[in-house]
Amino acid sequence: ADAPAMPTGLKGKLASLEDFISMQNEELAAQRQEIESLRGDKSNIEQHYQGQLQELKKTMVSDVQRMQEEVKQHFAQQKAENSRLQQQVTTLKGEKTALQQQILGLQRRIQEIEDENEELAAQRQEIESLRGDKSNIEQHYQGQLQELKKTMVSDVQRMQEEVKKHFAQQKAENSRLQQQVTTLKGEKTALQQQILGLQRRIQEIEEHIGVD
Repeated sequence: ADAPAMPTGLKGKLASLEDFISMQNEELAAQRQEIESLRGDKSNIEQHYQGQLQELKKTMVSDVQRMQEEVKQHFAQQKAENSRLQQQVTTLKGEKTALQQQILGLQRRIQEIEDENEELAAQRQEIESLRGDKSNIEQHYQGQLQELKKTMVSDVQRMQEEVKKHFAQQKAENSRLQQQVTTLKGEKTALQQQILGLQRRIQEIEEHIGVD
């Protein structure tokens, strides 16, 4: 009478185990989708701020060149981090395939589930890290943009002061030259009158000599 109860208990355990595995697979799929979404957000943010940096480069070439070096270094680090994350995702996919192939062994299923729990915890930590990276990127670029705006305002004000000073100096110089031109014209007129007087005097002398 007790013999038929054993298969029934095993089937119940297997069914419960199948449900547990199915729930974990769904959670894995949801977490992978969230990771891809966060990566897309990171990529969009990077493209957005790169566009703003390119616009600022037109007016602040030297500062933007310095910032570009910092951005390149940051992107290189981010690229390495993305590569590492992709390798982890690939590893997780391989482990999931291995888990599906080994599902006939009940004891091995349980072991794989325990491993998968550890991987889920690692993925949760990874998601939290990606969220933090997204926030840090926004803060980083916003800070750089604010610094560039401050520098641009300062440089424009300095250039305006220099232009005003230059125009004032040029105006004073033009006034001085105009006075000098006026003086020279007066001197030229006086010399011309003096020459005319001398010419008349010479003519009078020549006429007087000729009469004698």
